[in-house]
Amino acid sequence: MKKYIILAILISVVCYYSVNARLHEIQGGAQVTNIDAIKVSQGVPVVAVKPLLNQSVRELRSFTGNIEAFKKVTVSAHLGEEITRSDLTLGMQVTEGQEVLWLRDDMVKADLALAQAAVDQAKSMLDKAEAGARPQELEQAKANVEAAEATMKNASRDYQRMKELDSKGAIPKQQADRIIAGYEGAKAGLDAAKQQLSMVREGAREEDVRAARAGYAQATARLEQAGIRLGFTIVKSPLNGLVAEIEKEVAEQAAVGKPLFAIVDIRQVYLAAEVPEQFINRITPGMEAICTTVNLPGVSFRGKVQEICPEASAMNRVFKVKILVENPDFILKPGMFAAAEVVLDQIADACVIPMAAVVQLESGNRIFCIRDGRAIAMDVNVKNIGEGKVQVTPAIAEDLMVVTEGTRDIMDGSKVICRETL
Repeated sequence: MKKYIILAILISVVCYYSVNARLHEIQGGAQVTNIDAIKVSQGVPVVAVKPLLNQSVRELRSFTGNIEAFKKVTVSAHLGEEITRSDLTLGMQVTEGQEVLWLRDDMVKADLALAQAAVDQAKSMLDKAEAGARPQELEQAKANVEAAEATMKNASRDYQRMKELDSKGAIPKQQADRIIAGYEGAKAGLDAAKQQLSMVREGAREEDVRAARAGYAQATARLEQAGIRLGFTIVKSPLNGLVAEIEKEVAEQAAVGKPLFAIVDIRQVYLAAEVPEQFINRITPGMEAICTTVNLPGVSFRGKVQEICPEASAMNRVFKVKILVENPDFILKPGMFAAAEVVLDQIADACVIPMAAVVQLESGNRIFCIRDGRAIAMDVNVKNIGEGKVQVTPAIAEDLMVVTEGTRDIMDGSKVICRETL
């Protein structure tokens, strides 16, 4: 047992002296393997650098807004009748012209029947006026003329005999007066019969025909109106789409001009984006946009600027821009919050550096480049192009390297040690 204890003590002593010797070698050696050690040993700042890139860049701006239906139609009642049937359900897909709701129609059908009877009556009167007298009426008028002529012939003969007798004083005055009256009456009867025959032959007067035609046209219009009212008892969808609102149910009373339901067409949708005033003049119809929504991560939709409102909102001074987006699978729904990324500008050969290389000062933006082992301070303008990169102007010589780490430890003209990063 004592042997094992002595052996363990010897091993511990050997390990202690070995470790202590290695530490002394490291502390007193000439090699330095980390940046902080280099700074301490040489007193020169070490900076990370990257080469400058000249590449095609796009200025992207993201604008947010809400999804709106491409088209929304609210259907109202044309008749104040009771709803007897409805096939509507929220979200139901309908086609243009599809019958979806019915109103009570018994009173309207009765009005239609009355209008049809009025048309039949007016047509009969017009036909009679345009056709003139029947053959029987013409024959009767001729017979009346013949009878009146016979009566006139007899009355004329009696009248001539009376005149001869009266010239001789051989006829009483009373009898002579009776013969004269009969003669005048026969003459008037003959004239009336001839005039009636003429009227029968000529037919109805032109003004009577016109009146009959007007009456027929009026009755026909009323029949058409009654037919239209009957059509209003069946309510149809005005477009292809989905049922978005239902205002009235079966057994409720519809009111003229009041909504019954609403249909939305979302095969295409609008992203109604809010664009600040500093960007509105850079947006034009036809610009392409990539639309996304937080509810569908990783899914994007292509769209185009369709409409630009010329008037800013009085509340937040933004302009409404409508971006048309194809939506064949109905994934985007009205009311969703969404964002649109629009390319406002594109530069073919831009100077691009990491955003980490920019030092923000009160006077502006500054970067440091390296030439011949020394730092060169440059004041620049920057434009964020996304993905942690910025475009800088004016352009920088391609043979320079830009400092991405360690900018706090250097100034213009500082001697530095560079380590290039990926």
